[in-house]
Amino acid sequence: MAAAVPGTGSDPKCHGLDCPTYSVLNKTNNYELRRYGETKWATTNSTAMSRDDNNSQMFHLLFDYISGQNAKGVKIPMTAPVVTKIAHGPGPTCESEFTMHFMIPNDQQADPIAPKDPRVYISSIPSVDVFVRSFGGYASEQDYIDNVMILTQDVASVSKVEDKYFYTAGYDGPYTFKDRHNEVWLVKM
Repeated sequence: MAAAVPGTGSDPKCHGLDCPTYSVLNKTNNYELRRYGETKWATTNSTAMSRDDNNSQMFHLLFDYISGQNAKGVKIPMTAPVVTKIAHGPGPTCESEFTMHFMIPNDQQADPIAPKDPRVYISSIPSVDVFVRSFGGYASEQDYIDNVMILTQDVASVSKVEDKYFYTAGYDGPYTFKDRHNEVWLVKM
């Protein structure tokens, strides 16, 4: 097992922000298998036909939380990545469940500040092994879908993966124009 990647911003794709600590268990030309430790997140969720229908609203709810709409009325540092869990609807014309997460900064993990807005809550993602595919650019919904399909094919002969949901991870703000980093994650079974 490789050494843990520190969650203190030393990971270049985190741009100096706190990010979750993980160990790389395996790396190929097409994907990494990472083990993330248990981490607390500010979370909100929505049901919609597509990611584009609710992404901005969810982001702004979480951004308001870190901007001071919390029990202490304080600003909370931004972290990376913004992670969204996408649970597929039961059919092609059914809505999916989208759950967006901002990681709680490392120095607040033990005692996260409570949100004021009832649509925002603190959640914990337990330790988990995920297959990760990385790609660049301004990621569209179709880019995430295409990359998760490629990742699914790449790992099919290696391991079973959770097929009811997947995660997207975006590391860059809208004003980062070069060297953007995006990921899709599949949970290893």
